[in-house]
Formats: sequence, C-alpha cells, structure tokens
Amino acid sequence: MEKESFSADTVDTKVIAYDILLFVGFYVTGVVILTAACSSRVHRSWNWYMAMTFWNLSCVEHLLLLSRQTGPQPPYGLCLIGAAFVYSAPSASAFATACLVVQFYATIHEVLLPRRGLEKLVSRTLSTAL
Repeated sequence: MEKESFSADTVDTKVIAYDILLFVGFYVTGVVILTAACSSRVHRSWNWYMAMTFWNLSCVEHLLLLSRQTGPQPPYGLCLIGAAFVYSAPSASAFATACLVVQFYATIHEVLLPRRGLEKLVSRTLSTAL
C-alpha cells in the first residue's frame, strides 16, 4: 500500500471544510436554542437546553484555534483554554445527553404509568446532581 501524501493545498482545504462545518453546527444549534427559548408554543425541559448548550459549546471549543491550525503556534493562554475545553467538553456533552435520555425515559414512563411519580423523582435527582 502506498502512503497517502498530503500537500499543503489538501490540508488547507480540509481545515477550511472542517471550520465551515463547525460554524454551521454552531449557527444551527444556536438558532434551535433561540427558537425554543423565544417561542411561547415550544416547551422544552431544562435538560434539553443544557444538552443543546453543551453541544453548542463543543463547536466553540474547536473554533478557538481558528486560523491557527496550520500556521504559527497560538499563544500559551489560548492553548491552555483550548486544551481545557477539548478534554472537558466531550464528557460534559455526553453527561448532559445522558441526563436528557434519563429524563425522557422518566417522562414517557410517567405518561404510560401515571401516579408513580418517577418523572418528578428523576428531575429532582438530576437537578441536585448538577
């Protein structure tokens, strides 16, 4: 097998495409969050807002190094903040999504089997855990 060689143009094109996808993800999640927050007819749980906010911040973490991905080394402070985000954001996003799934399960369980109080218990437990 031959090793794939990367030219500077190929790497720059891939980095630009990645940055564009990050901007699109940031913009779309931001629009969805703002639409839900400003609409009087759309009701979302606080877990949904938390999960969407963490996914939006996941885009921001990678955009911190915009235009410094292939060029000169970024300042130390920016690297430190970027490293903190890169290592913490995926686990925070996963935890927020897991909380959303647990609350979704409890809500569906409450609708199907009322008078058990599981949704209130889960909501209270998750709010104290955070």
